[in-house]
Amino acid sequence: NALILRSLEPSARVAYFVISNTVCGVLHLVLNMNHYPMPMLSFDTAMDLGFFRFQCVTTLNIASNGWTSWYYGGLENQIEHHLFPLMPRHNLPKITERVKKLCQDHAVPFTVAAGFFDANNKVMKTLNNATRNIDVVLSRKDSHGNISTPSELHEE
Repeated sequence: NALILRSLEPSARVAYFVISNTVCGVLHLVLNMNHYPMPMLSFDTAMDLGFFRFQCVTTLNIASNGWTSWYYGGLENQIEHHLFPLMPRHNLPKITERVKKLCQDHAVPFTVAAGFFDANNKVMKTLNNATRNIDVVLSRKDSHGNISTPSELHEE
């Protein structure tokens, strides 16, 4: 990137900066909507859940239409993307019904936000809950259920 930027005229550098940050900003927003509202699990809990349950519990899909699907870049099907990360994004909607059925058959949640505003509302609720429970957020439980404060975690 540095070599590319040095070879560009100043006005092109500004355009590059604006475009790259706009694209990254959209991706960041989509990833936040797919992950922030979902539970943050300890390592032990994640291991106990196993791969399939962990992916379904910690991500959500966003209902979309043709325009919003383009905007999301195919990441509105985040559960399917986590289960099959190498599958081309345009194929993810083709397996949604199978994944839903598998979740239903095994009592695994398959969470879908109603759309852009619902997903962002869920993010805001999660952030609000985190600020109201800051002592819990900043504490850590070990595998035995004992809580350590951040300062205890960094003691030598």
